[in-house]
Amino acid sequence: MIFLAVLDTDDDRSVFEQWYLQYRQTMYAVAYGILHNREDAEDAVHQAFVNLAEHYEKAAAIPRDELKAYIIIVTRNTAISFYRSNRQDAERFTALEDDVKAVEIDFFEQADYDQLVDAISALPTKYKDILYLRYLREFSPQEVAGMLGISADSVRKRTERAKKMLRLALERSEIIAS
Repeated sequence: MIFLAVLDTDDDRSVFEQWYLQYRQTMYAVAYGILHNREDAEDAVHQAFVNLAEHYEKAAAIPRDELKAYIIIVTRNTAISFYRSNRQDAERFTALEDDVKAVEIDFFEQADYDQLVDAISALPTKYKDILYLRYLREFSPQEVAGMLGISADSVRKRTERAKKMLRLALERSEIIAS
């Protein structure tokens, strides 16, 4: 467990070791489900633990009942990164066009809570994960990029896309409700 060297105190190492023992099998199952290869799944789990160790302080601040979901998100995204890097014919992430405008947070503050929850639930997983890490866990784009194995620009673009999708979904639900 080389990633323990990153941690400063024995208490941190002990907690991290508990995470390892508790979540490694679940993490492996998630990674294997994506990669369908034992060695790649093991590598993805190892990398996910490295990512967790590098961001230990923020991860340790996550409430215990949310920790498993967070660890699964990190693992899933690490496995997806492995999958993409192993595919020779992987498509490049397409950039958003320059004229896409950022969606103001004020719009979402006015939305009905239940509508917002429903709209977020309907988003694709990669956008739900970005919103969760950025706004609920309050990680910076650079930290999220490190956890998910993508660039900080991709984090920003996915955040913009998620907000745009939410806005459209909320606008549609207002039209239907009218």
